[in-house]
Amino acid sequence: MIDLEKWKKACVNIEGATDSAEYVSNERELRKRFFNRELSPEEYSEEMRRIGESRGLRMHGTAIYLKHEDKKYLITARHVLFDKLQAERTISDFPNIPQHMIDNKIFNIIFFRTNYENYLKGQGFENTFLMNLGTGPTEFHPYTFSPTRDIAIISLNRTRGIVDKLDELGYIPITLDDINDHPCGEGSDVVAIGFPGSTSTVGIVELSQTERLWASNAVSLPVISYGKVAMLHDNLDYYWADISIYPGNSGGPLIEDNKLVGIVCAQATVEQVRIPFGHILKSYFIKELLDQQIQKDANRMADF
Repeated sequence: MIDLEKWKKACVNIEGATDSAEYVSNERELRKRFFNRELSPEEYSEEMRRIGESRGLRMHGTAIYLKHEDKKYLITARHVLFDKLQAERTISDFPNIPQHMIDNKIFNIIFFRTNYENYLKGQGFENTFLMNLGTGPTEFHPYTFSPTRDIAIISLNRTRGIVDKLDELGYIPITLDDINDHPCGEGSDVVAIGFPGSTSTVGIVELSQTERLWASNAVSLPVISYGKVAMLHDNLDYYWADISIYPGNSGGPLIEDNKLVGIVCAQATVEQVRIPFGHILKSYFIKELLDQQIQKDANRMADF
């Protein structure tokens, strides 16, 4: 029997924000004009405020709240956190930049979408967000991207306010005891929980343009879908599940017998048409990534 309430409380709807190409172009032009003394400081500030209203391309997905010992983390799919547009701009500006710096581009700001139940109580994340996770040396980053698999982890242990807010709003982390390496076999019943945008977004909060830069205006509820393991092999990192998942489910859990057995990574497509089969990474790799992040956190503490 799957405890759906438990898993819903462990799923967080996250939203990464990046700058549009229009904003980047306008910002560079304004900076050039300012340095050429064509704009006063006051005019520059006003123009930056104006173009800032167009900032914020948003991509969202699902993360799993995890506790290990006395530390807390978010587990998700790597592509949910990867800022592809910023990576492309960086390559354009700095063609000789090391590849690992490109591959590890994370959204500069990551917001949390408000759960509808909390919205009804007048509670929300407000100005709660993760920011500038990618600054500093890679070996000290509070996140780790797998270089070969679609999985990532964020350590929340340097951002106490985020943990406090998640706990205050009723999110409850799972532990490693809630995780199995993979499903028991083909044909087994599985459940997916996540935030597919087409069905999980139940409302939009009115925010000013300035507020919109520092918060998500979406209100959501987790969506549950049911299916079966369709293809599983010991030598593969992934498996297929015959289950309905859509954009926004990525990073969310696949559950069997009340245990996490995989991370949703993608939806199958045939000739660019989506079909209801989920590409699932075996949860075996969560522990491997967690160990890497624990070591990075320890390296950072030792450096101080």
